[in-house]
Amino acid sequence: MASTKQVDTERRHGQRTFNQHYARLTGEQVDKVYSLTKLGYELDFVRTHCPPPRLAVLHRNHELVAIDAQGECDFYPEVPLRHQS
Repeated sequence: MASTKQVDTERRHGQRTFNQHYARLTGEQVDKVYSLTKLGYELDFVRTHCPPPRLAVLHRNHELVAIDAQGECDFYPEVPLRHQS
């Protein structure tokens, strides 16, 4: 029987709340997140240890939006996700 070696690359230690993610946003990102949530987007997470720094990722249905630290929106981001459905 073949065995597989499980590599522990998971950095999460439980799910963060919206408020915890929101606290990691820059002022420019807060403005964009506020506007996009009015359009039905939801804040999924904020990546702090990746280029570009402080990348906020939101979704609506199967659409993703990434917002960089300066508040620039990318409606077609190439953001690798752990689990895509």
